[in-house]
Amino acid sequence: MTLIFSWHLPFRVHAREMVGNAYARRFDNASHVARHTLDREKPMLEKILAWNKGVYDSALPVFLQHLLLNSLATFVKTGLWTADGRWRQYESFSCNDMEPVHLHGYRSIPLSFLFPDLTENILDTGFAVTQLPCSGYVPETLGEGLVLLPHTLTRPHVRTRTFTRAQSWTPTHACMSTYMKAQQRSAA
Repeated sequence: MTLIFSWHLPFRVHAREMVGNAYARRFDNASHVARHTLDREKPMLEKILAWNKGVYDSALPVFLQHLLLNSLATFVKTGLWTADGRWRQYESFSCNDMEPVHLHGYRSIPLSFLFPDLTENILDTGFAVTQLPCSGYVPETLGEGLVLLPHTLTRPHVRTRTFTRAQSWTPTHACMSTYMKAQQRSAA
């Protein structure tokens, strides 16, 4: 007996922004998702097992084999593909930071080699959009799931933090302040 759990959530909200899910363009409802999965169950499993065998039977170093196989699991578990085509990943199950720069080390190798379009998507619709032109500053993350600012998938967020005397009012902070004021004026 085959048991399939399927869902269809076209109206996904992230940080108070209706971002939807990309798969809603492909499937009409949960039954459609289940039928698609059932019809392709055997070929999908065969492809997964062939991929695993190909990697493990290769001459690649063991650490790289594990990296290629285990890193892909995070794409499915923490990935978010919005209805308008933006690809993002949460930091982890327990942290709702979106696309933190410090995690791209382990994600970037399989992402760049196997899904170069997703890498380009993150750069073009994420970091290029949020990079500050006056300083080149790139935010640590592309947003947090619970912040009150709208559109955190495409705009930098500001965390409250205490600056030391050496850090206070550097050109980057001045640029960020100018940027945020401009964003507030354009939103008004």
